[in-house]
Order: sequence, then structure tokens, then C-alpha cells
Amino acid sequence: TWPLLTPIYNPDICSLDDERWELRGNELGCKVSTRTFLSVVIAVLGTVFLISAGWGLIRFWEWSSIRWRGWLKIGRARAAKTKVWMDEVRLQSLKELFRSWGRKNKAMIERDG
Repeated sequence: TWPLLTPIYNPDICSLDDERWELRGNELGCKVSTRTFLSVVIAVLGTVFLISAGWGLIRFWEWSSIRWRGWLKIGRARAAKTKVWMDEVRLQSLKELFRSWGRKNKAMIERDG
């Protein structure tokens, strides 16, 4: 059997009968409770999941900004009914996106008159 479950089969590992069904053993010592052990496992798995989800969102953002091509209506240019081709924008990050909207709006309004 798995050494972590030995208190179930061996009554001499932890002294109290109440603790016999706890996930305790020589590897962790009898002072580690099931609640503590499971809390650590859930915290580690949750952290791995959140890091993976964040990485996936970043990859999706990169993929979608590279794959998606089309016309963008930008800020005040909507009122002027002008559009900018996506290739002209060249997004590097969300900050750059918002900065580029402001620059493109000024340039388009000045250009269009």
C-alpha cells in the first residue's frame, strides 16, 4: 500500500484511535492532519491550474491578434466613419493597444480633415 495510508492498516503508527484514519505516516509524521495535508495539495494544484490558465489566456491573446485580420473602427474615427486595417495597428500589448487607439484617432482625424 501507499506509505501515506499505513495508519489505516497499522495501529502502532499514531497512538490515538481517532487519529488512525488520518492521512499520517512516517513520511509526514503524526503531527500532520488530513486537513493540513489536503489543504497543501489543493493549494499546489490550484496554483498550477491558475498559472496554466494565465499562460493559456496569453497564448490565446497572441494567437488571436496574429490570426485575426480585418478592419478596426477606432475611437472618434467611428464618427468620421473611417476604418484602419488591422495590420497597421501592430499590437504588442494591451497598453500598446490603448496608446495606439489615441495616436490613430489623432492621425485619422487630422488626415480626414
